[in-house]
Amino acid sequence: MTLASLIATVGGVGHLRPAPGTWGSAAGLVLAYGAVWAAGLPGLFVLTIAAIGAGWWSVGVYLKSAANDDPTEVVIDEVAGQCLALMIVAAFVPNLTLDIFVAAFVLFRLFDILKIWPVDLAERGLPGAGGVMMDDLVAGTYAGVIVILIGLLR
Repeated sequence: MTLASLIATVGGVGHLRPAPGTWGSAAGLVLAYGAVWAAGLPGLFVLTIAAIGAGWWSVGVYLKSAANDDPTEVVIDEVAGQCLALMIVAAFVPNLTLDIFVAAFVLFRLFDILKIWPVDLAERGLPGAGGVMMDDLVAGTYAGVIVILIGLLR
């Protein structure tokens, strides 16, 4: 396994079935929790930026030998999107509780699966790694903002 495939599949998590995207999002949740536990918001920020950067690179390399333009085993995009959702929430909510992690997970998966506008536009409108990564980053942004709005309405 190459470094690019190791990163793109998040250490092979993307090969889990069924629903590899959900497994990837769950891995992102665990990694985000670990980052928050170890280093707080700065740790989550570093993890999110690292997942985005490493994801963009690894997906670009991985796609060169892939059978299609968005292989299901590539789940680093889900990790990046899930971490982004939590980072957005953490910027406004000082204490990330279990209910916030669950809400961010459920909403991220919902937006990633449904691909409502502009998530679908990000996926279709950008070639290569851009399309693979951006739809999840937009879905993560949606999820983060909605979790904040739900918190404000409570």
